[in-house]
Amino acid sequence: MNVDRLKDFLREPGRRLGRFEIVREVGRGGMGVVYEAYDPDLRRAVAIKELRRADADRLRREAAAAAKLRHPNIVTVHEVGPDFIAMEFVAGRTFAEAMASMPRRRRLEVVETVARAVAYAHGEGVVHRDLKPGNILIDAGGRALLTDFGLAGAPEGSIAGTPGYMAPAGLSGPAADVWALGVLAREAGARGSVPSGSAAEVAAFLRRRLSLPRRLAGAALALAAAAAVWALWPRPTLDPKLQEWREREEDLTRRLDREPDRVEWLIDRADIRRDRTDYGRNRGTNPLPDYAGAESDLTRALGVRPGSPELLFRRGLIRTQRAVYKIKYGIDPLTDCASAEEDLTKAIEWHGARTWRGNVRFQRGVWRMSLGGDPAADFEAAEADFTPPDTPERLMRRGRLRSYQKRFDEAERDFDECLRRSNSVWGWTWRGNARLAAGDAAGAEQHYARAIAADREFTEAWEQRGRARLGRGDFAGAASDLEEALRLNPSLEPLLSPLLQESRRSR
Repeated sequence: MNVDRLKDFLREPGRRLGRFEIVREVGRGGMGVVYEAYDPDLRRAVAIKELRRADADRLRREAAAAAKLRHPNIVTVHEVGPDFIAMEFVAGRTFAEAMASMPRRRRLEVVETVARAVAYAHGEGVVHRDLKPGNILIDAGGRALLTDFGLAGAPEGSIAGTPGYMAPAGLSGPAADVWALGVLAREAGARGSVPSGSAAEVAAFLRRRLSLPRRLAGAALALAAAAAVWALWPRPTLDPKLQEWREREEDLTRRLDREPDRVEWLIDRADIRRDRTDYGRNRGTNPLPDYAGAESDLTRALGVRPGSPELLFRRGLIRTQRAVYKIKYGIDPLTDCASAEEDLTKAIEWHGARTWRGNVRFQRGVWRMSLGGDPAADFEAAEADFTPPDTPERLMRRGRLRSYQKRFDEAERDFDECLRRSNSVWGWTWRGNARLAAGDAAGAEQHYARAIAADREFTEAWEQRGRARLGRGDFAGAASDLEEALRLNPSLEPLLSPLLQESRRSR
């Protein structure tokens, strides 16, 4: 909106904070509410952050931290009042909202920009301490800006941050920000080992990744000189599955451009994108863009067929799978869990909906438990959905749930019956997990071996057998298994690197 005409849209003077007139609420969080407001003196829009509670100390910390920073990618603080901060107003979206629709290169550009801004802040003695996609704004011109230094001045050693981006115990100060930058980089699709030394190193790492196409272009002359040799060199081929999916997706996209409301085509394209996530996430591919694409297709289809149980089930399944992926990498899944549960409840009579609703409830309980909360209500609701265990999948999922509750004998019976009916790679892996949780590392290793025999490219079985071998002192075997897991899925590096280092040091 043109700020010179902003007042025309206000029928009467609104609530004031200092000299600023509140226009509308644009967001709220644990510490305050953010408004768009109007500055009558300078005739401009501003963002006003008002604290919900009287907390002058925190307000002054945020203001002191942010006001000293002058950087094109950090939101500027204009003024501090007794219970508010007036800041630069950024018309746009958060990175959290925009990320799913961005190509991988653009996501990496945003994180690289933020890493440079964080490096600058560290140089000024300011630590953000709550880096996450929701605190990165993307303006209408595509510029990324870091905001919300509300935790920057909190006492060192205090618990602060957002689960999933908060550094583990033992990391504080600038190192906590660098940890969060690593999470952001991997979530954006960065491959390889993200540096953990400084924000400047993270920025340089991402800059090298982004400059690779330009470096390759600069080598065009050398490649042309070697054309005769290149013509005889074996050509790498795209994975046949990925090639087939890409061709089918392109064909469906062309058809949908002509007839955008064809539900069967939207379902087909969503299925391709879901299949690609299932195939790729075990091989190191970031599935978040495909989850977003599949969800968008099914939402469009629901616009044509509102309330369709089939479409609600399919969308609920996608949202559940995305929540599972986020939990593995320490990203808050609760929004996906809630939306998935809502879809699956509406589609509860559809085949498989009850099982998947139990799964999303189980996953929410796992997340709560990882944060020190009580998962009992979620686990109880999940078990009700898995009962009666009339399919191998329900038996397998109920067995996993019971192992989390340390009901190991009951879990063992569920897994035994499941695997008697179906030689499932997931069943063998989760049965191994149950044995490992019960303290039987040798028994767990045998189950993981059965999973590997069923599918040698199933990363989780290699990963878990490595953990089991490390637990019983087989360091050489553990290192071998963990190395194979990383070869198959390089994105596991931040999770497995400490285990691999331990196994190598000890053997």
